[in-house]
Amino acid sequence: MIDDGILLIVDDAASNRLLLKAIFKNEYKIEEAENGQQALEVLERSEGRVLAILLDLVMPVMDGYQFLDHFKKIPDSSKIPVIVITGDMSIESQNRGFTLGIADYIAKPFATSVVKHRVRNLVDLFEHQNNLEYLVEKQSSKIREQSSKLISALSTLVEFRDLESGQHINRIKFFTRALMSEVSRAHPEYGFTQLDIEDIAIASALHDIGKIAIPDNILQKPGHFSNDEFEIMKMHTLKGADIIKTIGCDDPSDPFFKYGYEIALYHHERWDGRGYPQHLKGDQIPISAQVVSVVDVFDALIAERCYKSAFSYEDAYDMILAGKCGNFNPMILKCFVNIRSEIEKIADELMH
Repeated sequence: MIDDGILLIVDDAASNRLLLKAIFKNEYKIEEAENGQQALEVLERSEGRVLAILLDLVMPVMDGYQFLDHFKKIPDSSKIPVIVITGDMSIESQNRGFTLGIADYIAKPFATSVVKHRVRNLVDLFEHQNNLEYLVEKQSSKIREQSSKLISALSTLVEFRDLESGQHINRIKFFTRALMSEVSRAHPEYGFTQLDIEDIAIASALHDIGKIAIPDNILQKPGHFSNDEFEIMKMHTLKGADIIKTIGCDDPSDPFFKYGYEIALYHHERWDGRGYPQHLKGDQIPISAQVVSVVDVFDALIAERCYKSAFSYEDAYDMILAGKCGNFNPMILKCFVNIRSEIEKIADELMH
C-alpha cells in the first residue's frame, strides 16, 4: 500500500465498486462514493491523501460531469488524476471529459490487468510531477530568501551614505505594499498576484541604491542643489539600474531584481513625461515604479529634513493631488486616496 494513499472509486453501481476495490485493495486504501456529491465529501475529509479518482459518468444526485465542474475548483485538484471508467466512449463524451480535466478514459467492459497498469502508471506519473513541483517551489523559495537578504544588505549601504534614508527605506516598503495591494484589488486586469505585490514591496528598498555612486558633498548637502548638482543627483537612477543589472537583474527567475531595476531606473519618471531620466510618459512607466514614485514623494514630504520641516499628512496629500510634486497616474492617485487611513497609520507607526 502506497503510504496510506487513497484511491477514490465513484460509481453508483455497487458491483462495479466491488470489482474495482478487489483489483486495488492491496495497493491503495480504498474510499467509495455512490455519486459526485459523496465524492466531494470524501475529498474534503481526506486531507489531501487522495492519489487518484476512478469516476463513472452516469450517476444520480450529481453525475460525473457535475462532479468535475466542482472538483476543478478545489485547490490542487490538478495534482490528482481522474480516470473515467465508462461505457460511453463517444468522441463527444471524451472531448467533454478532457476539457474538464480528465487524465484518461477506460472503456467498459475492461480487462483487470489493463485497468491496474493504467491507473498505477498515472498515479506514478502524477506523483513524479508533484514531487518536481515541490522541489521547484522549494528552490524558488530559497532563491527569494537569498535575494531578499541581498536587497536588505544593499539598501543598508544607502543608509550609511544618505543620513536621511534609513527609516525612509523601511517606510517605502510598507507604503508600497499597501498601495500595490489596493491597485491589485481595484484593477485586477493588471494580474498582480500576492507574491508579485510582496516582491515589489521588497524590491522597493532598492529605489535609491544608485545614491551609493553620488559624491558626499552633493548627497549630504543641507541646502538646495545648484543646476549642475541636481544633474549629478539625477544620475542616481541610472547608476542604480546599472548596479542592479550587474548583480543579476537579467535573471528571469528572480523577480526582485526585475522589479528593483524598474523601480531604481523609473521612480522619478512622471505621468506627463516631465520626469527623469528617460522622460517616459503615461503607461510607458512600469506600475511598480509609478507606485513607488507616489509613496517616495509622500514620505519625503512628511519627513523632517535638514533643509526643511515635515509637512502634515493632510498637506502632503493636498500637494500631491494638486500636482505640486509632479504629475502622477490618476488611477494610482485614486488608489492612494482610497487607503489614506492605512498609509497614515503606517506612517504613525514608523516615523519614530
